[in-house]
Amino acid sequence: PTSREAGGLCIDTLERKLREGSFTKLPRLVYCVPTHNNPTSGTMKLEYRKRLIQLAHEFGFVVLADEVYHLLDWSEQPLPPRFHELDTQYKAEAGEGLDPSRGAAVQDDDEDSVYISGSNGQAV
Repeated sequence: PTSREAGGLCIDTLERKLREGSFTKLPRLVYCVPTHNNPTSGTMKLEYRKRLIQLAHEFGFVVLADEVYHLLDWSEQPLPPRFHELDTQYKAEAGEGLDPSRGAAVQDDDEDSVYISGSNGQAV
């Protein structure tokens, strides 16, 4: 676990721990609710979303973005792009060295999906 900020996961803390080698094992999956998360109802800033995608590519983990609340937004301000959109953009800009078929972001916008420990990241 890592600390949280108003928009959810604290990317600064995650990056610091990854670079320092603070984890016994590198994460293989980072789960987040980037839009209207509970309990803060905050939304992760665009710059943090981009950094999380970059870290996922650099350290080899997948971002499971539970973005069901992205579809239920009636706020005045437009929301940042969804993670799969940012991942596609990152791969296009980074160019060489990245496998275009391997994404770092997995989109979950289905309110019927339930993930449980030991399910290998599959919805049950």
